[in-house]
Amino acid sequence: MPEAELINRLILTVDANFRMKNKEKNTRDMPALGDRWAHFVPETPYMEYVQKWGFEEQCDQCDSKLRAIDLANSKFSKGYKATGVGGVFCTCHGLVRKNGLGNLQNGERYTNMDFLAFYSLMFSVLTTIVFSYDIVYLFQALLFFIPKFHIYVHRAKCQYKFSFNFQRWSVHTDGEDPEWFWSHINPASLSTREMTPGARFDALDSHAAHWNWHKIIKLGSLLASRLAEALKEHALHRTFYMKLLSGLDQTIVEKWKELVTAWEDDQTKPSPFEEVNNTAMSAQVCKQLVEEEAAAASLGKIAAHDVSPSTFIHTGLQLEEYQRNLVMDARILKEAKAKATDHQMGQLITKCNALRHRIDKWREIQDVYMLSIAKCRVESMPPDDASPETIPLHLPSALPTDIISTIPSNFIDIKTHLRISQADDSLDDLKRFL
Repeated sequence: MPEAELINRLILTVDANFRMKNKEKNTRDMPALGDRWAHFVPETPYMEYVQKWGFEEQCDQCDSKLRAIDLANSKFSKGYKATGVGGVFCTCHGLVRKNGLGNLQNGERYTNMDFLAFYSLMFSVLTTIVFSYDIVYLFQALLFFIPKFHIYVHRAKCQYKFSFNFQRWSVHTDGEDPEWFWSHINPASLSTREMTPGARFDALDSHAAHWNWHKIIKLGSLLASRLAEALKEHALHRTFYMKLLSGLDQTIVEKWKELVTAWEDDQTKPSPFEEVNNTAMSAQVCKQLVEEEAAAASLGKIAAHDVSPSTFIHTGLQLEEYQRNLVMDARILKEAKAKATDHQMGQLITKCNALRHRIDKWREIQDVYMLSIAKCRVESMPPDDASPETIPLHLPSALPTDIISTIPSNFIDIKTHLRISQADDSLDDLKRFL
C-alpha cells in the first residue's frame, strides 16, 4: 500500500455506551427538532434497517472476556426504549462523526453498529478506511484494529493481528477516543434517561456539538505540542535504534525487515511479531494439577481435606503475593505521611483485616495436610499485634528438613510447578508492558 495512502487514511473508532439509556414512558412523543441534521442518524431508515435485520442471534467469534456479545443476546432491555447509544468517532481528532450516534435497542448488536459506521461515511470521498472496534470481528473483510485498552482481553492471536502497536504510523494511536466522550457525557445520563426520545436526541446532539467545538478550538495548540514531542522522541528513538543495529548481524536485520514488510503488505501471512510461547501459564498448570487429582480420586486416593492439595498450595502462593502487595501499599502511605487521607488509611486497615481472616482460614487446612506444622509456628510465632503481611505462611519449600519429611511427598512438586508458572506469567506481563 503506498505511503501517501496510509498517511491520509481515515481511522474511525466504533463503540457503545450502555449508561445512556432511555426509559419507556408510553407517552406521546414530539420528534427531534433536527432529525439527522447533526450527530444522530435519521430515525426512520435506521429503525427500518434494525427491524429487518436487528433481532438475529449474535454470533461470538472470539474468546475474549468482553461481554458486548453476551449483553446483545440478553433480555435486559425491558422497560427501556433505548438500552444505550452507539457511536462512531474520528480517531485522529477525537470528534463525534456527523450522523455517527444512534440508539441501541438490545445491547451492542452488529446490525446497529454497522448502520452507524457506514451511514457516517456517506458522501465521504476516501481511499482507505480503518476501523477500531473492541469486537473486531464485525467486518472481517475491512482493515480493523482493536483499541489498546480492550485488546489484552482478546486472545494472543488477535493481539498481534489487530494491534495498533504493530502497524506503520499507528503506534501512538490508541483507539480509545469514545471513552473520553462517554466520560464527558455520562453525568447527563441520569437526566436524559427520563426525557422523551425527541428531547433526548436534541440534548445529546447539543452535548456532542459542544464536545466537538471544544476539540476544534484546541486543535492548533494540541497538534503543535504533539509535533514538538514527536520531533524530540524521533531523535531519541533514532539514536537508540542505531545503537541497537550496530550490535546486530546485518543479515538478520535485513531478513527481519523483509518479514515485516511482507506482513504489512499481506497480513494473511504469519505475523513476525507473534511470539512462540512454550511456557505453561498458571491457569494451565492449575487445570493440569486438578485433572491429575481427579484421576487419583477415581482410583480411590482421596485427599485428606475437601480443598485439594493443589488448591491449598495455590491459595498459599496467592496469600504470599497479597502480603507483598500489602507491604507496598503500607510503604506508599507511610511515605505520603500527612498526604494520606482517612479513607486511604481505612482501606489499608480493611485489607489487613481481610488478609488476616484468609490466613486464619488457610491455616485450618494447613493443619490437616501438615501435621507437624505446629512446631514451626511456635518457633516463629509473631506477636499478637503483628501485621498480617508479616505472618509466616510456612509453605512447603520454606520448611526445615525434618518437617518436610512429614508432609505428602508431592507437595514440593506441586509448589515447584506453580512457582515456575507464576514466574512465566510475570515474565509474560513484563514483556507485554516493556
